[in-house]
Amino acid sequence: MLIELNVLIILLTLLYASYLDLKKREIDDWVWIVSSIVGFPIMIYEHIIIQEATYVYLLIISIMLTVALAIGFYKAGLYGGADAKALITISLVLPLMLKGVRIHPFLPISTLLNGLIISLVIPLVMLPLNLYKLLIKKENLFEGIDETTIRKVIALLIGTKIKDPSKHKFWGAMEIRTNDGKRKLIFSPSFESFWSPLRSGEWATPSIPLVVFITVGFIIDIIFGDLFSHWINLLSLG
Repeated sequence: MLIELNVLIILLTLLYASYLDLKKREIDDWVWIVSSIVGFPIMIYEHIIIQEATYVYLLIISIMLTVALAIGFYKAGLYGGADAKALITISLVLPLMLKGVRIHPFLPISTLLNGLIISLVIPLVMLPLNLYKLLIKKENLFEGIDETTIRKVIALLIGTKIKDPSKHKFWGAMEIRTNDGKRKLIFSPSFESFWSPLRSGEWATPSIPLVVFITVGFIIDIIFGDLFSHWINLLSLG
């Protein structure tokens, strides 16, 4: 029951963090602190006292590996501080999961990988939408944009040209204007750009916070296991 309790603690923490990130674009540190303070002692009692340190080496590896990856990805600019804190919190409260289909027992790592796989839904939505606009509605999506073909293809995967900015809350601008007035595409919008007003007729990208995908990845991991493991199993069957 202690493992189930920590699953509930992490689930509630991630759900609340996702709500805050979607609503305010900011998650207070106390969310992670409270979760860790409550869940870490339970995890230690479960693994050290009840299980008599049977998996303590795996526990240490999971925490150290997760902290290293979380901080490394943050320093590399691949995601924000809240995403790193979410992974570290999971590692402190629920570092291992031995049940379900999985290659390894390190729950924070498989949760992140699940979340990244789920995030691929954005290209799966953007590309058909843009192809519909291009081929069916005959819209000139790149009118006035000075870009290479390859960068235009990338744009089709991660964003679209919007008409009504009011319907695109928490989207980030994908365009900048150079000193000579040319319109250029950008694929890594700054944090500030998500607070800037969007312009009708310009490109923008949906900005679903990674914490949301991490939350979905965690739920999937608890119910179905590691998605990558399922994929490997399907390939082996083929």
